[in-house]
Amino acid sequence: MIQRIQSIYLALASMVLAMVYLLDEIWVGKTAMEIAWFAPLTLGLFSLAAVGALFSVFLYNSRERQRKVLLALKVSSLGGLVVVLVAQFLSEGIPFAQSVASFGSLAILLSPVVAFFLFVMAGRSIDKDIKLIRSMDRLR
Repeated sequence: MIQRIQSIYLALASMVLAMVYLLDEIWVGKTAMEIAWFAPLTLGLFSLAAVGALFSVFLYNSRERQRKVLLALKVSSLGGLVVVLVAQFLSEGIPFAQSVASFGSLAILLSPVVAFFLFVMAGRSIDKDIKLIRSMDRLR
């Protein structure tokens, strides 16, 4: 029987990326005020990854397509992280370099990393499913 643990990983990654919307201090902070492209681009990349993760849960019939979508989700989450790091550096410096970093700054930096880790775990589970299906087909 095929275990659908990757659905749990994808749902958790979607929730982690959706959590970014609840952090209002990052969207009204100094970075968002100084850099006009920061908020729309970051929100777009994170929402694309969050909605894509939920969408890929329902691609369980086509595992190869699910793997391709998962690759795009990984790129989107890392792209969001790069945008956040570049915008933070351009406006006020990296929050970790300062003595006191706010919770919102740390959460927005860690959420794409956690989501990427969950995407990697989901990819491993998809690969295990593909190997299991191939081995079952050989037995028939």
